[in-house]
Amino acid sequence: MQEDSAFTSLSDVLSLPQFRNKVVYVDVWGTTCTPCMEELKNFTPKLTARYRNSKDMAFLYLCLDRHPIPELRWKEKLRLLQPEGYHVLIRGGAGERKLALEITGEASEGKFFPYLPYYFIVNREGRIVGRQSADPENSELRPSDGALLYQRLDSVLASH
Repeated sequence: MQEDSAFTSLSDVLSLPQFRNKVVYVDVWGTTCTPCMEELKNFTPKLTARYRNSKDMAFLYLCLDRHPIPELRWKEKLRLLQPEGYHVLIRGGAGERKLALEITGEASEGKFFPYLPYYFIVNREGRIVGRQSADPENSELRPSDGALLYQRLDSVLASH
């Protein structure tokens, strides 16, 4: 598990060596988000275990936190949950706005991310697969979607 709090750009993070030429499953979460904690605790371990031996798959967790000292809550949640992958803390405000505009293209209902948790897949070329939606029912699949998510990830992994 690697942690970093220096990034505010998805493209900068994805340019790191561990993401080059890989399919990346991105989980945008918050330290005070109950659905985020449920996914990370109960379903993410099954997802990461399934792809643990794949050299073509990577996991990126972008944590949003508006607390004055976000590192404390962020590191505590990571210590408790230990999700496998690369972790980046995005501070609220300008950092969150920049990241959200890069991912979603616009703010929704006055919020940078329309809801949390927020998931998407990045293909080997570094492009987000599909267009995100403010409607959680039509957005990318969550780890709790199990077989449906695995099918979509396998499909992206199989495409070149």
